[in-house]
Amino acid sequence: MSAHRTVVVTGAAGGIGSEIVDRFLAAGDTVVASDQRSFHRDQTPADLVGAILFLASDGAGFLTGQTLNVDGGLHFL
Repeated sequence: MSAHRTVVVTGAAGGIGSEIVDRFLAAGDTVVASDQRSFHRDQTPADLVGAILFLASDGAGFLTGQTLNVDGGLHFL
């Protein structure tokens, strides 16, 4: 925390499909193929809820300048 008690943290999703995103993709394309993730399934908005709630909680009170990757293991592969 800075002198002004500013905390900067973020959650980084690994590509979540939605109606808005689908408008920009070619037919048959996906945001990230599920076989590119360790969990081998598509990511949903619900997958972010726990991580974002943690980052907004007192439990994350000593974190700052961090990015929590919520991508089903995509960055490991």
